[in-house]
Formats: sequence, structure tokens, C-alpha cells
Amino acid sequence: QSWRDPEKAYRIEEHGLHAFLGFYHNAFTSVHDAYDAAFPAPGHAEALYSRAFHAEPYNGVMVFHKNEWSYCQTPGRTTPGPLPGASIAGVTSEQAMHLALEHAFTRVLDHIAAIAGEHPLLGRLLADIQRAVAALRSDLSSRTGEVARTGVLRSVGLLEGSSTGRGLEWVRREAARLMQFETSFSTYIWFLWTGIDTLLTIIIGLLRKPVKSLNELDGVDFRVWLRANGLRETGDERWAVVDQVYETLFAHQAADPTRSPCDPIDTNVYPDLLACGVATRWFLLESFGDQGAIAYRFTYSCAQTMMTPFYLALRQLGAKVYFFHTVTGLELAGQGAERRLTAVKLSQQAEVIAGAAAYEPLLTEDLPNNPPELHDWPKDPHWDQLVDGEWYRKSGIDFLNAWQTARNTRAKPVELRQGVDFDLCVLGVPIGALPLVESPLTTTSHPEADPRWKRMIDGIAVTQTMSFQLWISEPSSVLFAKPPRGLLTSYVQPEPSYGDFTPLLTYETWAEPRPQYVAYFTGSSVSGKPILPPTCGPDYPEAMQAAWNGQVRTWLQNNYKAFYNGSSTPTFFHGFLELLAVEGRTVTPDQRLEWQHLIADVQPSNLYVLSQPGAMGLRLGQAESGVKGLLLCGDWTRTDMNCGCVEAATSSGMLASRAISNEPRTIWRPGF
Repeated sequence: QSWRDPEKAYRIEEHGLHAFLGFYHNAFTSVHDAYDAAFPAPGHAEALYSRAFHAEPYNGVMVFHKNEWSYCQTPGRTTPGPLPGASIAGVTSEQAMHLALEHAFTRVLDHIAAIAGEHPLLGRLLADIQRAVAALRSDLSSRTGEVARTGVLRSVGLLEGSSTGRGLEWVRREAARLMQFETSFSTYIWFLWTGIDTLLTIIIGLLRKPVKSLNELDGVDFRVWLRANGLRETGDERWAVVDQVYETLFAHQAADPTRSPCDPIDTNVYPDLLACGVATRWFLLESFGDQGAIAYRFTYSCAQTMMTPFYLALRQLGAKVYFFHTVTGLELAGQGAERRLTAVKLSQQAEVIAGAAAYEPLLTEDLPNNPPELHDWPKDPHWDQLVDGEWYRKSGIDFLNAWQTARNTRAKPVELRQGVDFDLCVLGVPIGALPLVESPLTTTSHPEADPRWKRMIDGIAVTQTMSFQLWISEPSSVLFAKPPRGLLTSYVQPEPSYGDFTPLLTYETWAEPRPQYVAYFTGSSVSGKPILPPTCGPDYPEAMQAAWNGQVRTWLQNNYKAFYNGSSTPTFFHGFLELLAVEGRTVTPDQRLEWQHLIADVQPSNLYVLSQPGAMGLRLGQAESGVKGLLLCGDWTRTDMNCGCVEAATSSGMLASRAISNEPRTIWRPGF
């Protein structure tokens, strides 16, 4: 979700932390291609794209240690190397795994260097460990030819050492001994050691029992596998360096089956149930998978930076976009290998005055400081472009609310016939909303239900997500002790992830005095199968939102002081609420919070797909619908990432395109 609210300074309202991680190679390629197609004039696309993203230099986690919260920045890379599967052509999966392990050794050395920079004496004590890791990396590197010839990486001498050097097991034990010998080390040094121990454990686990693909590990939970391979995290400990993968992928415990489905969103969550192969791949790609920066911010809103050029590219290429339609059914014919798609059934939510494909969705205003070529998307439809638009507006029709479809008494059924209206169909409906589409594929209770689809829809868990944005009248430097915080995670549930999105203020239209700082917080609920409409009645989303508004207030009251650790942070919560910016009105502190952007997202199309142990094999590939003429697309399909993210969604789209046209020829893969 990303839009502008014209009634609130055209502020950018978004749900979640919208950024690209540095290893989102297919996503970057796709967006770049969209700019090229949307703006064909020489040099125009490149000029716009070159300003579309900027590197985020401040990335880290919140660490709870010694009974207090501390911010710990991710250590930088000293020797960025070639990326497995990207800049090295023709490597096998075994070679890619070998290269990944080499990079993991390098990241261990990076962490040791960071400790030495923070604590020179400890750095000298770590010198033997540093030399041993460097020697092990050289030993591993020397086996490149052997791996290429045999497809096997032998662990001889790497784990237990040899007559010429110490092994990984010694390195891990000695590092732990040094850290446990002295308890006065800072939280940051302790955090860096947990990173070393986690990296070493991943290397040891992959050498103890080699795999050709990390997919082979997806049957077990990430933390369970790490601990089975000797991670020093014990008992109820939850290291932030491990939790950050769970939080980035919204992986929490299963829903309580005794809880009423109509209760407020369950916010009593903890990291759990993340497929080990998915998580290990993510962890390694976070560690070394980029070729520039760990993360990149959108210069403008997410929609403005990414979706506007995609939309304009489609128009430039001659595609027609029909807004205000929802898929209600798929009609099939035939059996077995001859099963085919014959019709797609839709509900036309509204009629466009100028014609079904003539709706102009973007803002018409040229907002100050915004590029005139990249208009953003409005919060509400352009009612004046719709037949009976004033009726829709006055009736409060929300085209995005699946619980209130019955209120739209002017919706009309539409049917598209294969061979008449379409040749091929790509199904991109998110997995959380698939059960609302009537068909033998998506209706698991259908008498002719496809067993593969039934297993996938029943077996892949999803979750509801929650977030809030705060516009604050003081700069972040007043509220935080150094260092600056850009993007982070692993803070208090249920909103552990945070981003400083202050640069977006440039593109909003606030009157003086303008806000000085914008904070985004986000998180998710438990995993499972959240309810679908019409369960709990048409007012369910509003009830969940009202409950979430109260939960946000409680969360902030309990946690703002531990997060905002600057000397000028208000002592009392009332004072913190007074810092929240509003425009054009005098309000109470609580009303200031209500004026911010708080979202509890329960809509089926927005449920986040999870990557749980044992469920990865349930995903279908883009050409595996089992129905002629029907391809699949979305982050819920099988990709090399197999998780909910824009890189997986983009890869899926590319693979679906390749199944149709044999293009694009090149699709980036991590290789392991």
C-alpha cells in the first residue's frame, strides 16, 4: 500500500518498510527496464532512474542485552567479492555453494575487524582466531578446482583442523571462550560475536552435511538447525542476529486454535517457524549478496518510484489496464492433461465514463519538488471519472475492502472467454485471496478440487500485518543518541521493524512549521489461516483497526523511551504525543496520534505469504497450474527465494514471461 493523502499535506502513506535490499537484482533490473520503456526519449529514462534509489548507510538491529535495549549497526564489508550466480557465469550449484562459504568466511573476518576497531585490546586477543579464519578461507579457496571437477566439497581439515592449522571447531570455541571470559564487553561487541558464531555455525553445518541446494534444509526450522549445529545461543536466549531474518520475513508462531477468530489481531508474537534453507539463503545474501549497499531507499514514495513507471511503461507499450475489476471465478473444461481454462469471471466494481480502459489513475497535481514525469497515486479514486462517482463517494464504497462487497449494489458481473477475450491468462491473485475465487483449483471444498492446489492453499500459511507512521516535529538527532538509525529490526513485538523516512518530507506539502522527522514501524501477527469474508461480519476490518489504534498507543507508551534514547526525549508520554505533527487544527495529544497513519491490514489480498518448514514443496511453479492456458505469478509461487518479497514476486513474473515468450533470457539466481 502506498498513496498520497490530499487532506493531510499530500503526505505519503504506506504500509510497511518499503525498500530494496541490495541483492534484489531482478527487481532492480525490472524497474530499470520499466523506466526505459516508459520514457523512450534519449537519456530521459536514465536521468530519472539514476535518482530513483539511494543507498541506506545505516542498517542494524535492536539488541536486548544486560537488561537494556541497544542499537547495533551492521558491520561493513571490507572485501566485497563476486556474487554467486550473478557476475560468475556457468557455475554449478556446488560451485555457488563453495563461493558462498568463501564469502561467509570473509564476513567473519569483517566482524573480527569491527571488534578490533571497537576494542583494540580484544582485537589483539583475537589475532590467532583472525589468522586461523584467513588460513581456512585460503584452504577453502584452493579447493575451487576440485569442486569444479568433482562437484564435491570435502570438509577434511576444515572442521577439526590439520597438522598445519586449526579448524573451524577450534575457532568457534576460542571466540566463545574469549567472549564468555569477560562480561564487561559492550553490547555492540557482544552482538558482533553473535554474528561471528552464527556465520561459523552456518559454515560448519553446511560442511558437516553438504547439500547441493539450500532447499534441502527447508524441512527444519532455521533456529533449530543452527542450535543442532552448535550455535552458542541457549535456553530462552534469542539473538537479534538470528531473529532479524524471522522478522524480515514475518515468521512467527502458529495461531492459537482456541482463540476466537473475531478477536482483535493477536499481537503476542515471537519469532518461529521459518524454513532453514530459505532463511540461510536470506542470511547469506544479506551478508554479501549485494554489489553496492545492503539496502536502498526509494527516493519518492514506493508507488511513485516503482509503480508509476511500471504503469506508464505498460501504456507506452500499448497495453490496456482495466481498473475496478476483481476476479470471482475461473471456469475450466476437460480432464487430466487436457484440462484447460475457458473463462475468467470478474466483478466490475465501477464503470469508467471514458471507457473501461480509459481510467487515469495518477494524481493530476504537479506537487512541489516532485518530478513532473512521475505523478504519485491518490488515496481515493478519481470519483469524477466514474459513472455515478458521487454515489460511490457518498456511500463510502471502498473498492479494496473484501468484507463490504455487498454494499456495492452497482457492481456488475463480467465474463472473459478464452479465444475471444484472451489467449493466455496469468493468475497473479495473492495466495491469501485465492480461496475467494470460485474454481476447482482455488476452492478446496469443490467436488473436483485439484489435490495439488488444495495442498498448497491449505498448507501454506499467511499472516496479517500491522504498521504505523509518525510525523514528528523534532529532528531524529534530538531523539536518538548516536549513531543514526536508518533501517532496523528486532525491537519489541509486535512492531519490531523501523525505518527513518524523513527524506520523503521533501515531496509532501506541509505548511510551516513542517515536521522534521518521519518514523515507520511495522510487524506482523501469528501465522496460519486468518479469517476470510464474510466471517465476523462486514465491520470486521473497522473493528480490527479500532483495536489496533489502541494497541499502538499502548505500545508507544511502553516502549518509546527505550527506543528514543536521546537526552531530549520527553520524560512523559504526554510530551512525546505533543511532538506528533498535525496540520491546520488544534488537537489533544491522543488526537495527534489518531492523525498519524495507523494500519491493521486484514484484507485477503494483502496477507503476507510465509515460508514455513515443510511447506516449500507445496508451492507450484509458474507453468505448473495443471491447466492449459493458465500460468501463475506471485511471491507464493516457487522461485529461488521462496519467500514473501518483491525479489521473489519479480522473479516469478520473469519466469512466467519466459514460459510464454522465452524472454527474458537472463534471470538472476543466487545459485545456492
